[in-house]
Amino acid sequence: RSLFIGTQQEIAAENELLRKEVTQSEKHKAVAALASGIAHEVRNPLTALKTFYEHFPQKKNDPEFLAKFTQIAGKEIGRIEGLIQQLLDFAKPSPPSFRETDINKLIQDTLDLLANKLETNHIELNQHLSPNNYHLKLDPNQFKQALLNIFLNAIDAMPTGGTLTVRTTLHSSRFTINIADTGSGIAPEDLKHIFEPF
Repeated sequence: RSLFIGTQQEIAAENELLRKEVTQSEKHKAVAALASGIAHEVRNPLTALKTFYEHFPQKKNDPEFLAKFTQIAGKEIGRIEGLIQQLLDFAKPSPPSFRETDINKLIQDTLDLLANKLETNHIELNQHLSPNNYHLKLDPNQFKQALLNIFLNAIDAMPTGGTLTVRTTLHSSRFTINIADTGSGIAPEDLKHIFEPF
């Protein structure tokens, strides 16, 4: 009962204060989750770099070690650079640049980029693109990035190989893109987090 003592204006002010506190609390949770995710993503490549750095004085004259170190160091530094770019894009996303785009060609170009990765991971590509050349007004770079994320997630979900199916259809001016893989799928406990950054 004590929560509702006061004038309507006082109660309204109290409710607004409570809403602000809840919003602030949610922001803190989001920042904490973001920081935890970034720390995890950076720690892995740093651990690899640190391991090789510690062994470098003893093995600097070992050609096999140097070749392996050079390859791994380049790869892990690339991972950190990629994470930094994602952070910059997340903090200040560039405004979309819309233009008429052949959607089937955009999908094909994106799959072509992954042809070697698909082959290396023993993944068969089933591709059924609509014969109609359909154009959509969109930002081709951002849309290609979204497609890449989905395709790469599908590849990661099939570590021992599988099938990636990409199908586009056009019915009554409604264009549909269907993407399916034969991977393990997303764990139920992770589904609620799929739209959270990092």
